[in-house]
Amino acid sequence: MIIKKRQLFIDSPYVFSQTKATEDPTELFKKAEQELRDAHEQANQIINEAQLKAKQIIENAKKDSQSILEKSKKEAELAQSQMKATVQTLNKIVEEFRKQLNSKIADISNELTEILHILTKKMAYREINKVDYQKKIENILSKIIGMSNIKVTMNTEDFESFPQIVEQFKSLGMELVKSAALKRGEIIVDTEIGVIDGTNQYLTQIIDQLLEEAFGSEPTS
Repeated sequence: MIIKKRQLFIDSPYVFSQTKATEDPTELFKKAEQELRDAHEQANQIINEAQLKAKQIIENAKKDSQSILEKSKKEAELAQSQMKATVQTLNKIVEEFRKQLNSKIADISNELTEILHILTKKMAYREINKVDYQKKIENILSKIIGMSNIKVTMNTEDFESFPQIVEQFKSLGMELVKSAALKRGEIIVDTEIGVIDGTNQYLTQIIDQLLEEAFGSEPTS
């Protein structure tokens, strides 16, 4: 067997090839574990940062919502206060208007009552003046038929103007008295059971009573 030997030349370079050594499985496992831990830490860091940001966003949202809620509440309270003040002002205006209206109505009512009182008296007196004196006497006689001790007081001018009535009273046995204090058309009859007052003053009292019943207060004269 012939073995050839490589000739070596001192001045010629020679590169020796080296075979790459196979890595240790234990080292590879440790390296993988470290990389897994690093990845897990990075993931945890990302999750923590995301949770922190989310928490911050939620806190900011809560603060904003609370601020909006408080602002809305203050605006609502202010609006309610303004509305309440407006209602109170309107109530005062309405109450003052009601008082003034009631006062004005009372004044007008008093004035109307006084005017009505005057007109009623004038109308009553006018109607009395229209009534025939003879009819007035006949009405009185119809009330005193059968009575005795009757005293009749007449106006002086009526006594002279109505002799037939005077004679009629005398024929019935009545006492006749002339009075200048009575006005024309007035007559007073004293009977055993009472007085028949045919004067305007008595009529005025009747009218006042009727007006008092109608309006609840006695009108001034």
